[in-house]
Amino acid sequence: MSEFEVRCLTQSVAPSCLNRDGTGLPKDCPSCGVCRTGVSGQSLKRALRERLGIHRSLETTKED
Repeated sequence: MSEFEVRCLTQSVAPSCLNRDGTGLPKDCPSCGVCRTGVSGQSLKRALRERLGIHRSLETTKED
């Protein structure tokens, strides 16, 4: 039998960053035996970009 270790990271987030379902309620998921609110990876990346002051966009139009 193999052994493994589970580590859980908790972080406080603003209510606007919560991942919501079709009815507008925050999604939840089990983590380390406790039901926690789900936060999308996309919202975490956006918050990090804003915190670091990274403001860039990609031009998607094709030049002739």
